[in-house]
This record gives sequence, C-alpha cells and structure tokens, in this order.
Amino acid sequence: MAFGLLTGNNTAFIILSITVIAAIATIATRIKTLPETAATALILAGTASNLADRLLRGGVIDYISLGWLPAFNIADAALTTGAALIIAAYITQKLRKRRITSA
Repeated sequence: MAFGLLTGNNTAFIILSITVIAAIATIATRIKTLPETAATALILAGTASNLADRLLRGGVIDYISLGWLPAFNIADAALTTGAALIIAAYITQKLRKRRITSA
C-alpha cells in the first residue's frame, strides 16, 4: 500500500497487485492519449515493482523519508503520479466536453 499504510497485509496486497496488473493488461489496448499511456505505464511499473518486493522479500521496503510525509519508495511515487495523471486527464476531458457542448 502506498506510503506504508496498512502494513502486514502481504497476501491481500499480492492478490490486489495481480488483479491491478491483469486489469491494466486488459485495458491497455484501448488507451489512446499520451497522458493515459504514461499514467498506465507508471501504475503498471509501480505495481509490478511492489509485487516483486512482496514476493521476493515478503514485503515492500519504504526507504524515502521526507519527515512530513509517511515513508515511501520509488514504486509508491510512480503509482501516485500515475493516479494523479489519470485524474488530470479525466478532468481535462470533462472540461473539453463542456466547452464543446456549451459553444
């Protein structure tokens, strides 16, 4: 889980990671824009990296600490950035549709 939240649920996160990877593989062929492609790649990479850590090490090691944030790792940063890109792309698409329909 991003930023070390809900630690100790390794099996649940392994199942969740496999499910996310399968979902991304399923929808990847429908992605058309660069922001969505970048977001998907970041989420896939972060999920795969954390899954590998869970399978090989029994858990994910968070090694970046900024003091004011919970500890995290590069995979968590990739997941968070990917999610932010998806949200930004969604909002942008909605705003474009509103401009087109109101014009």
